[in-house]
Amino acid sequence: MNISQKDMAAALQVSPALVSDYVRRGMPLESVEQARAWRSENVRVRTGAQAAPPGLAGGDYYASRALREAEEARLAQLKRMELEGQLIRLDAVRTVAAGVLASTREALLQLPARLASVAAAESCPVRVHQLIETEIHQALAHLAALPTRVVGGKSEGTDS
Repeated sequence: MNISQKDMAAALQVSPALVSDYVRRGMPLESVEQARAWRSENVRVRTGAQAAPPGLAGGDYYASRALREAEEARLAQLKRMELEGQLIRLDAVRTVAAGVLASTREALLQLPARLASVAAAESCPVRVHQLIETEIHQALAHLAALPTRVVGGKSEGTDS
């Protein structure tokens, strides 16, 4: 019992026109297994530059072009957003943030050395508390300025 060319095309996952061409060249239509065996012996598989890229059946030029143009449009949009200031580079953010965090850390680590002699000379606990609080607020002011420095692209000691 012969299988129709349309059914054979579906089974082999090729076009009906290609099955028709194979039948003219001698492909049997008795079974899918026989057709696959004939095809493996008589049809060369395309390789190299002639093969279709993955995901594009038959090397569809228009689908490939549409994908390329969509990617180019996406890149153009990202570039425009960067120029308008809506998008910033991750490496610049990391550089600015690292500088700000390092200076904040250093300021906090210097508090004991800076306040030890002043606090020892003070007899009023409220005044000692105010001194410590003021110094902590000054150190953390660097950290609070991080968002404006990231947007501006500059931090102390870096020229990003």
